Amino acid sequence: IRELHHRVRNTLANVQAMLGATARSASSIQAFYDSFAARIAALGRTHTLLTDDYWQTAPLREMLRLELAPYDDGTEGRITLGGPAVELAADLAVPTGMAIHELSANAARHGALSVRSGRLFVRWDIIQDDGARKLSLEWIESGGPAAQKPTKTGFGSTLLRRVLSVQCNADVELSFDDMGLRFRMVAPLVERRLVPSY
Repeated sequence: IRELHHRVRNTLANVQAMLGATARSASSIQAFYDSFAARIAALGRTHTLLTDDYWQTAPLREMLRLELAPYDDGTEGRITLGGPAVELAADLAVPTGMAIHELSANAARHGALSVRSGRLFVRWDIIQDDGARKLSLEWIESGGPAAQKPTKTGFGSTLLRRVLSVQCNADVELSFDDMGLRFRMVAPLVERRLVPSY
């Protein structure tokens, strides 16, 4: 029951943050609805993976596959995923799933997945750093428009830069290159369940 209480509180906090950020950046009611609904759906996909495993872990490859499936047109090499089997505990899976959604939506609107020639390569690994196991995740776009640094800070930028750093204790790098957007995250893996004592 404590675990459920913890998860519900975290989920409601995520929804509230998404609501506020989406409302601030939306240009119309329809744009707000579309963006907010897509973010809720992404959150739901991650929660489905977690509950399928009795709320313990979600497989990273499956998280990526589900989020990127709508953009995979079957062209060989358009979307390439590479890395070992990794199961993410909920405390890391939820913000990582939301980050994958934001990166995917941005790539489809402005980046590599917005044009036929665009390519996306996502690779990950488990590394040892300071005596701890960490997830290293890289998102590399190419063949699309040059990446443009956003002129205003929206929910996606805030999530990628601040939420992952604070909530997941992740080191985050975001590069806006002529070749395309590059994102890298190195985050400690949660080795035990983080259930609060309340």
